[in-house]
Amino acid sequence: MRSPPAWAYFLLRVVRNDGILMQDDKYKKLIAVMVCVGCICVLSVFCSLLQLQNMKHMENRMTFMENMLLAMNRIEAGNRSAEEVIRMNADGSMEAGQQSAEADVVEVEQDINMSAALGKNAEEEEGIIKIYLTFDDGPSIYTDDILDILDKYGVKATFFVNGKEGYEEQYRRIVAEGHTLGMHSYSHDYSKVYADLDSFADDMYTLQTYLYELTGVECELYRFPGGSSNNASKIDMTRCIQYLNAKGIRYFDWNVSSGDASGGYKSADTIALNVMSQIKALDADTMVVLFHDASGKSTTVEALPMIIEKIQAMDDTELLPITDDTQPIQHISVHE
Repeated sequence: MRSPPAWAYFLLRVVRNDGILMQDDKYKKLIAVMVCVGCICVLSVFCSLLQLQNMKHMENRMTFMENMLLAMNRIEAGNRSAEEVIRMNADGSMEAGQQSAEADVVEVEQDINMSAALGKNAEEEEGIIKIYLTFDDGPSIYTDDILDILDKYGVKATFFVNGKEGYEEQYRRIVAEGHTLGMHSYSHDYSKVYADLDSFADDMYTLQTYLYELTGVECELYRFPGGSSNNASKIDMTRCIQYLNAKGIRYFDWNVSSGDASGGYKSADTIALNVMSQIKALDADTMVVLFHDASGKSTTVEALPMIIEKIQAMDDTELLPITDDTQPIQHISVHE
């Protein structure tokens, strides 16, 4: 059996109060030093643990406060009127309605010949024409047919939809197949959407929420019913544009129109001719083509394969869905 180490033997004699050790002042001093060092070590460990616990408690409190502030900001943002949102974006701060009319002055530039002037983008890839097929007013009885055609040709498009019951699967299919989902007002009722700015904001929020609940996509693209240059709105369209800007939502008009919603019946050949003649005449790197996905638009579906085949046969041309990188085509430009 192994004998205990010397230090253990020494401590044992100290504990037993061995007279030999205690009679020597040298050993008394050594024992006192050892006791002091031990106490200091224990105290240091205790203080370190206490400090660590306090730091963790403070971190939890800070996280809690940050979450509370975030929740309060979200609640406050939801309660703001459309006018307040615009004022906050222009100002950077909220001054409870004491903003003068001069702060709301905007410069509006509207090009009369939109088709000839829109779509220029110096940052686009040189020599590449980018064409975006867009469909308004859906979903409809023809949405699945349109999606089938796009899938057959390997093309992704953009759908500016309304809020409709009974088409839940079509909304989800648009997203699932890689197309872009955009907003086109919930009701598409001009008298409601354009009654005043708050009505416009409420309609847009209703559609945005509806689409998010169905698809999980929080839409940040918008197309005005009738376009930004429509003549039906009772409010200045620049106010709507400012509101969208304040919310971080981009809006898109078009610079190529299929004509499928104007002047009654249009044959598939007429629709295809309308689109291709404008594409060939338009001097632009970005072209946004307007179609309608609605009941009574069967000839739009019939024209789609012809149009896609002709575009795909063109040199240096791409068919793409609208993304964050797409140059906006806008009939009205607002400079604050």
